[in-house]
Amino acid sequence: MKKIIVPTDFSENALNAAKYAIGLANDIDAEVILYHTYKTPMPILEIPTLPTTFADMKKANKESLKKLAEKLDSKRITGYESDDHSFLEGLARLVKNENADFVVMGTQGASGLKKALIGTNTADVINKIPVPVLAVPEHAKYKPIQKVIYATDYEFTDLEQIEWLIDQFPSQPEIMLSHISVEDEKNEDPRLWFNELVVEKIKYPNFLFKLIAGSDFEKALDKLVDDTKADLLVFSTLKRNLFQRLFIKSTTEMMVMHTHIPFLAMHHDAEKPMKRLLDKAEYSK
Repeated sequence: MKKIIVPTDFSENALNAAKYAIGLANDIDAEVILYHTYKTPMPILEIPTLPTTFADMKKANKESLKKLAEKLDSKRITGYESDDHSFLEGLARLVKNENADFVVMGTQGASGLKKALIGTNTADVINKIPVPVLAVPEHAKYKPIQKVIYATDYEFTDLEQIEWLIDQFPSQPEIMLSHISVEDEKNEDPRLWFNELVVEKIKYPNFLFKLIAGSDFEKALDKLVDDTKADLLVFSTLKRNLFQRLFIKSTTEMMVMHTHIPFLAMHHDAEKPMKRLLDKAEYSK
């Protein structure tokens, strides 16, 4: 059975992400583990009732997680963990110890995760946690995944990611492999070769292929999401150009971008050699 880790800071946005994770878990047959990290505060003599000791803090957070699990009321929740590690360190430990398949988290939080917006905590998790990360906007509600946009830069390694994606969804949703060109790409060889390669190597009945030209990458991607009424946007962090175009933006800009659709960031195994499809001569021999 698959495992999903859901970080929470007990905010409404984190609660929404947890509900989304449960809906997803029901559809893909996965278990959900809740996670919270905290820091033990310095004692405050004027407020002796605060849980200032490590043991008290741990107990209080465990109780909060228990109440959250009870509120969510789902058999998919099989556990909850809390610790006083840094957020990334603690999450990485839990992902490794549980052999988790991916992480689901909100893209806007409060309190300890108040800055969990694109470009801050969420981007840090995407960059540093070695499993796919599904980021859920604050108003997104789960519905069965029927349409997926996979944003591609025609990388050879997309094949591995696409196969992983297909394995996650037994319902066989429509997967649109989309490339957004902000330049005049007159050479169609890479696109045609990529499309043929995907069809040849991956036996899947619901592929679509889309090439979109536009001077503004973000606007073009937003329009594609709206026009197709996609349920999920997917990309790989291996594609640095694509990743940077999406994430190296101001917080204000990124609050506006893609606030209504969840997106899944997947990782390529860095130890495997990377090869762009533009360098296709060797592969085609």
